[in-house]
This record gives sequence, C-alpha cells and structure tokens, in this order.
Amino acid sequence: MLENINNKMIEEITNLVNQMKSNLALEINKSIVNVYWNIGRIIVSNENENNNRLEYGKEVLKGLSNELTKRAILFLI
Repeated sequence: MLENINNKMIEEITNLVNQMKSNLALEINKSIVNVYWNIGRIIVSNENENNNRLEYGKEVLKGLSNELTKRAILFLI
C-alpha cells in the first residue's frame, strides 16, 4: 500500500518537474526569438534612418558583429 502511494507521489512530482522544464524551455525560446527580432528591427531602423547603402551597411554589420562578439566573450569570462 505504501509503495503505491510513494509511486503515485513520485509520478506526480516527476510530471510537475517535467511540465516546468517544458514551460521554461518555451519561455526561453520566446525570449530568444524576441531578442533576435528586436536586434533586426534596430539594425533595419538604423539603416533606414541613415539611408545607408549596401556596401556601407555590410561594413556596419561586420563592425557590429565584431564588437558584440568581443562583449559576449567578456560576459562569458
């Protein structure tokens, strides 16, 4: 009898933790998509504001990529 109760509790707790993990993964993925969408919006908005041309835009993106990569490395240290 006690074993059945323990098994039921273990199953309920396991289901709860698995549901939380699933919800957390969903929220993280939503946040990542939101960040990338806003990064794109900022870049496009800046290009439109400054009437940037293709070659200049490529250089801006390279510089932006390099600087963000450096900063990301600093955050990881």
